Amino acid sequence: EVFSNLSVRQALSLSINRNEYKDKLSDSARPAYAIVPSGVKMLNKSYRELVSELDKSLLEETSAKEIWNQYLISNNKRSIDGIKIIVPQSYNNPEWIKNITQQWQDNLEFFCGIEVLPDKEYNTKIQSGDYDIAIYQISGSYNNPASILSNFKSNSSNNIFGYSNP
Repeated sequence: EVFSNLSVRQALSLSINRNEYKDKLSDSARPAYAIVPSGVKMLNKSYRELVSELDKSLLEETSAKEIWNQYLISNNKRSIDGIKIIVPQSYNNPEWIKNITQQWQDNLEFFCGIEVLPDKEYNTKIQSGDYDIAIYQISGSYNNPASILSNFKSNSSNNIFGYSNP
């Protein structure tokens, strides 16, 4: 319910200083500002050369805090409690998740737990939609933006999140 609100998702995203955790990522990972990574090609170019990522100057803690507070006020809430991020046990790099939740605490006063689950239990929760926030690897079967973005198409079998936007 809470995360169906665009303002909540924006505030959480905007409050993350991606440069702060980039050194904690594995060698093959980089901070992301968009769903389609720079390694994906289109028209023999990096997709990010053709379609830029989010303007990184938009990532300001003040605007994130303002958006967050506006959501709380308009919904008569003092805080959002009891939220957990589920992570599969096989996930190899939990440090950046801890860093992000710390930034949420520092910037928004949003406290969120991390629950590491055995892979089978994690997959069951993902399939049933029984989670608040989940760390989930999105990939494509071929090197094209459509392969990544098809994970969010309403009628796609890859859209296990139930995302729909008319």
